[in-house]
Amino acid sequence: MMIRGKRYGQDGSSAVVILVMVIVFLVLSVSVMDICRILICRERTRNAADAISLAVAQEMVFFEYWELDSIAEKMAGRYGCRLESLSITYDMVAVSAVSDIKLLLLDRFRDDVWNVRSASSTEITYPWDRRLGLYRNYEFSFMDTK
Repeated sequence: MMIRGKRYGQDGSSAVVILVMVIVFLVLSVSVMDICRILICRERTRNAADAISLAVAQEMVFFEYWELDSIAEKMAGRYGCRLESLSITYDMVAVSAVSDIKLLLLDRFRDDVWNVRSASSTEITYPWDRRLGLYRNYEFSFMDTK
């Protein structure tokens, strides 16, 4: 035999618990989506910075020194990023790429532009570098000491 009794004062309490659980689930799912957006944007800017540094280094190895900044800008545009900095020396290229990102949850609290930055550098090794061992070492003497 089942005894059923009425519980007074608890009508609708399950609806409040379900509502709180739905809100928590929505906040968690939106934050997971934001984290995924950040990771995707980070990967895109990392690929852009690597591609820019390698492209500029390749041009330098082949003695193409003009328009290196425009090559870097074009490469950044292909990846949906913009070039933040480009530093070129004789044996190194350093690049920083930046991309703007729209976040679902944080944009509700602050009206800022969120950025993801990635940096990359490439060391240039020329064919006549001593480390490769592909050169011949000649010694020249301007004065004969015999």
